[in-house]
Amino acid sequence: LNIEDESHFDSIMNEVADQSMGPGLVCVDFFATWCGPCKALAPIYRMLSLRTPLVKFLKVDIDEVEEIRERFKIQSFPTLMLFRGGAQPCHVLETLVGGQHFLDAFSDVLWVHLTNAEKQIMEMSTRQKKYTKSRYNLSSSPPELSSAAKQIAVSEEQIKVLGEKPLASLDRFIRFVTRQDLGLPAVSSELPFDLSTHESGKTTVARSMLERMRNDVKEFSDHSNKQSVPIIKGLDVNNIHSFFLPVASQKQADLQAADLQGVRDSVQQMLHLIRKLRDDDIAMVTTAIPLIVASSNHIHVNLTSKDGQTKERMERLRFILQRKGGLQSHVWIEFIFGALLSTDGEADLLSLNPYLPLSTVNTIFDLVTVGMLRANRAGHANRCMGTIITLLGLLDKLLDLPQDQRCKEKGTLLPKIVQTSNDLANAVVVGRHYMKSQDGCALGWVDPRFLLFEFVWNILLRKKQIEIVNNFVAALNEDVPRSKVRQMIMGAGKTTVVAPLLALMLADGKSLVLSVVPKALVEMSRTRMRETFACIMVKRIYTLDFDRSTKVQASIRRSLENACSNRGVVVATPTAVKSIMLSYLERIRQYQESQDLGNRASARKHAEEAVELQKILKIMKDGVTLLDEVDLILHPLKSELNFPVGEKFDLDGSEKGERWSLPIHIFDALFFQSQGKVSVLSEQGGAAELDILRKIATSIQIGINARHMQRLPHLTLLNPQFYHDSLRPLMAEWVYIWLLRQHLHGIDKNDTLRYLLEGAAAKADITSRMELRRGV
Repeated sequence: LNIEDESHFDSIMNEVADQSMGPGLVCVDFFATWCGPCKALAPIYRMLSLRTPLVKFLKVDIDEVEEIRERFKIQSFPTLMLFRGGAQPCHVLETLVGGQHFLDAFSDVLWVHLTNAEKQIMEMSTRQKKYTKSRYNLSSSPPELSSAAKQIAVSEEQIKVLGEKPLASLDRFIRFVTRQDLGLPAVSSELPFDLSTHESGKTTVARSMLERMRNDVKEFSDHSNKQSVPIIKGLDVNNIHSFFLPVASQKQADLQAADLQGVRDSVQQMLHLIRKLRDDDIAMVTTAIPLIVASSNHIHVNLTSKDGQTKERMERLRFILQRKGGLQSHVWIEFIFGALLSTDGEADLLSLNPYLPLSTVNTIFDLVTVGMLRANRAGHANRCMGTIITLLGLLDKLLDLPQDQRCKEKGTLLPKIVQTSNDLANAVVVGRHYMKSQDGCALGWVDPRFLLFEFVWNILLRKKQIEIVNNFVAALNEDVPRSKVRQMIMGAGKTTVVAPLLALMLADGKSLVLSVVPKALVEMSRTRMRETFACIMVKRIYTLDFDRSTKVQASIRRSLENACSNRGVVVATPTAVKSIMLSYLERIRQYQESQDLGNRASARKHAEEAVELQKILKIMKDGVTLLDEVDLILHPLKSELNFPVGEKFDLDGSEKGERWSLPIHIFDALFFQSQGKVSVLSEQGGAAELDILRKIATSIQIGINARHMQRLPHLTLLNPQFYHDSLRPLMAEWVYIWLLRQHLHGIDKNDTLRYLLEGAAAKADITSRMELRRGV
């Protein structure tokens, strides 16, 4: 994963440090693009990342992210650091400088800092690698792909299982039951209340809402009463309850213990079978990857060719020598994975090795597909194994409890067993919903975009997620593309699954993909996109920042054009998008004003900026916009943008902070009633000021007692007339004290209070007062 900036580095490191299984290891390669040894180390580093899945591998270009270089005082290149627990120098476990024996040194250092659990996983992986290396000497001529296929061959039935229901071999441990089978009452199809006779329930809107609620309740009732859910055999709710029932005799206790032990043995057998399935998948993937890479790079040279074939043999030898000299590239595994996404995947692979037979290319892609399916199943098996181990622990705890203690522990232990067994059953029966059968093809039809996304994130996509993504894409592929809105509950994968998948499918190099999210979600959405498209599915993630003060330049448009042509994704806030549109309107207004004033230079400048903004808006209009939290983004008030136009001027009272000190002064008086203190109390008028504050506090208390005000959840005015009659005159005196601090002079206290309470006097009234003072 290439680090883009300091915040990106810190977020990745903290995420690995906060894993539920404990802080993980992170290896960081500090390199420079101009450094020869760094370039030599790059393929070794990539190989290490493939060989060591336990470790998170990062690359930091020291010229692009100098802050990180300074933080860790990097002096030599390339430098590798091993971290655990965070992103600060104190979290560095080891530092290595690349050299001749770097690979061996890294292996030794890594082993020292692995936990016992991590060492067990590494030992298993090492055994698989040694087996592969001893069977195929990859340093010499690669084996024929047909031989590799025999080692990792799968039957059509196995492929069907991988594509439809990965853990189908465990179905014998599962039983599907309905509510009726469990002895549960049917879900009612009627509303639990009747508001039809209420006055508020007789309006047209209310009747429509009640009808919709009745339909929803009926639909939910029909679904729940007909639905069959998976359970682990022997662990339905009623059977689990029976394990906690008191027994009257030792014979009953022995029968109960035997039943419980039988269930426990069945779950243990599940663990044994799923572990074997996991190990077989890991062995296949470990064997397949080096074979696929070797076969993809293999160039067959017929040393006994006839004279007519000499030219072709020389061309192949020349290509091999060019590859040895670095003039031609080797095929690497990530490239093969990524080629699955390309409509010209075969041509892409042949561009790196033009001497591969087309049949070999197709076989490579088939093997890669099967390998990813099995790697994904291995990850899912690991998750199921964790749930099984938890369930076994709960059953062992129940078995160890004396008979008289089981009833006491029922309240906490029973719901845990029920929940864990239900989670396990749902995980075992989960299916894959994007693989379609196809005549004459063992693999059927697999959408590689879904497959790669599952492979990258080690998940199984839910049926609902695939339906939503396909629904969005279908709406955009219609003759007249239309907008689409779908509602998803929290935790359904809206931001983490659906949005990245849509970005993958819609960023086609022809139209812009703009992901608009609320400001609070920008960092999370951007990080998720970067992690998804950091390797295999490589896309650059851009951030669009724009506001009223942003200088309009052609570079903004060019960045969007680059994002479009390079299949990148642009992340922006609603404020940025609205600011571009409003800035366009402002430039048009400024152009017209300059034209009216005859200022040609200014008019030309505004016209050029308006044209650039128009081009940006055109790119957005022709592209696709993904709106996350659409109810917030399109809300007329919650997503309101204040966009002042014209020249900038300082706000009244902002020179010395009077604009903010006056509200604070007023709030001080209101909070004095509950807190008994204020921010500032002057020494000269301390007693007088304190007297006013006490009067205000007394008035507020009177208002609370008389229900003119309320104290909770905060001080609230209930009767405006009380404020005008009792509280406002006292608040005017308190404001007068603030005016004195601002050096008010030339007007006495009574006139000031009258102005604060009644507003400015009419001009005629002022004239009459002045005449009276002069004695006229």
